[in-house]
This record gives sequence, C-alpha cells and structure tokens, in this order.
Amino acid sequence: MCRPQSKVILVETNKGVEQMASSGIVWVDWIYNLAVRELYATAVLLGITYEEINVWLFCIAWPLTMLLAALWIYRLRRRVRVLLCSGMLQGDDERPLI
Repeated sequence: MCRPQSKVILVETNKGVEQMASSGIVWVDWIYNLAVRELYATAVLLGITYEEINVWLFCIAWPLTMLLAALWIYRLRRRVRVLLCSGMLQGDDERPLI
C-alpha cells in the first residue's frame, strides 16, 4: 500500500513559524500537534522554553519515573515471594506468581 506524500504544516508559535506533524495519518498528527501546543503553553506558564520543558520531561522526569516504577515492582515482587514462602499467601500451583 502506497502512502501519500507528507505535507509540511507550518504553525506560528512564540518563536516564529515552526513545522508541526505531517505524517499523513490524521489522528497521529492531531494528537502530536495537541501535545506540542500544550507543551508550548506549559513552557510559557512556567517561564521556560519549549526545549527546556522537553528536556525536563523526556530526559529527566520520564526516566526517573520508570526507574522508580521498576524499583517499586521489584519491591512488590519480593513481598509476594516472602508471603508465598511463609505460607501466608496461596499461589496457583500450575503457574508461579514470580
């Protein structure tokens, strides 16, 4: 299946004219453009640039959140293992919980 050529969409922002999503998939472009506009609005509200908010979100906050989630999951799995070994929790014999 041949995809149509992507069109370049230009949007005026606080930094001038910028290119927005142009994948050719309408709903993907719509969600992406909405997210970019929200990031611009949040950056203005916080008094930082769009690039700075991107760094904070995708280079600092998201990796930190994933690390904390992984540690939390590890902790919960250990608690389940302790409960199973102590007999306080009955697991399915056919499929182990851990």
